[in-house]
Amino acid sequence: MDGLVVINKQEILSNNGEWVTWQGKARVKLRPVPNDEGTRINERHTKTGWKKHQPIKEVDERKADEDRWDYQIPDWEGLVDAEGKPLPCTRENKVFLMRHYVPFAYFVNTVIFEMANGEKVVAEEEAKNSNGSPDGSDGPGE
Repeated sequence: MDGLVVINKQEILSNNGEWVTWQGKARVKLRPVPNDEGTRINERHTKTGWKKHQPIKEVDERKADEDRWDYQIPDWEGLVDAEGKPLPCTRENKVFLMRHYVPFAYFVNTVIFEMANGEKVVAEEEAKNSNGSPDGSDGPGE
């Protein structure tokens, strides 16, 4: 179907995510937060306050971020603690890494941004089959 954009509703709704290699060693499964889910997250963390007798809705962004990260990172493999033990993909560990480990947070945010913008993320299988350069060649002079 050249020249057409294929929309697979079932795939969109399942939103299982894609495995992406990080730092050449670990695998992280990532998925963007769809609008409906983002709305539900914000609603869970919204409180109505009052200012000059007017209701004001305020979102606890810190807690909403934690829910977004928990959704965006459904799984990982190959992350270990300082003792070499596998680091479980728990909400607590996701929040810790996203708040305190900038390289991980940058990686996650960059990939999620690319996914949300419809850009092709180099999935694990494609990376294995690639010769390393964007055009599939071994580099200059081939």
